[in-house]
Amino acid sequence: MGLRRALAAAALLWLAGPAFARPLDGTAWKLRVDQKGLPNGFWSSDLLVFDQGLFAAVEALAAGFAPKPYESRAEPGRTRWWSSQAGPGGQTLVWSGVLEGRRMSGVMRLESEDAPPWELRWTAVPRPRPAAVPGFR
Repeated sequence: MGLRRALAAAALLWLAGPAFARPLDGTAWKLRVDQKGLPNGFWSSDLLVFDQGLFAAVEALAAGFAPKPYESRAEPGRTRWWSSQAGPGGQTLVWSGVLEGRRMSGVMRLESEDAPPWELRWTAVPRPRPAAVPGFR
């Protein structure tokens, strides 16, 4: 009887797996900041990476913002997602986005203990995922 229960439990976990899968895992997106009037040389593009339930912006990784878990919700015709990355000096990047077809758009909000928050709007298109991204296995 123990073997039967173990097999039944394994079958249920195998069937339930797709229900817990994150639809963005294994993807990368070339981000472009849409905001006008940014200072010359200001951060205006990045690569967003989703893998193993984690999210990271590659340029933010270089600045000390580690990959963090992301959440997503499938809706008819689109997927919404959100995450936040804690960084050095008490700063936090709060990300949210919407994937519709092969285009993504969203907002990145920088929150800091010693400055008022500010936001950037961005759009992104799919790109091949890099073989190695710091902080990902």
